[in-house]
Amino acid sequence: MSRGSTTTSWPRYATRRSASCSSHSTCCGAYGCNLLRRTPALENVEQPLIYAGVGMRQRRERATAALEAVGLGDRLKHHANELSGGQQQRVAIARALVTQPSLILADEPTGNLDSRSGEEIMCLFQRLNEQSGITVIFVTHDERIANHTRRIIRIADGQITGDSQVENQIFACADHSGATVRHQTPGVSETPGV
Repeated sequence: MSRGSTTTSWPRYATRRSASCSSHSTCCGAYGCNLLRRTPALENVEQPLIYAGVGMRQRRERATAALEAVGLGDRLKHHANELSGGQQQRVAIARALVTQPSLILADEPTGNLDSRSGEEIMCLFQRLNEQSGITVIFVTHDERIANHTRRIIRIADGQITGDSQVENQIFACADHSGATVRHQTPGVSETPGV
């Protein structure tokens, strides 16, 4: 983390589940998403499973399900360089999800996206947290992104300088009336815990 960065996370950071996640945590960055540009989205998402020794059939099923969960079920065969920045970020999130992590570390996950795509990504992260119980920790310099979380921990010069609850949390999946919008992120289960 660099000087003056803001780290934010949803609660559950202290649960036994997330504390014992060493081999089930995943990082997700914004800058280029580390995708193989001339490789289809499906194969990009399969990569961690190949390294884990998962068989081809199960790999395909899990990668397809992860892409569908982030709203890209219709882009399985599209190469990364054929996708928009927001779609590439969703592929990176699907690649993180395919390993069934209990923790996702998101480094500037909306840093190179337009505001609409950024809100869609934050909606996806909020749903993953609430419905699947995945802890999400963000590193961001963007105060608006930080306010999508329940808690903000500020770090400067390697020291924690603040730790507070967010009073007016922004809900990316809500319309102007505060009602949850069920159609913004297609493919994500509407049943909590699924």
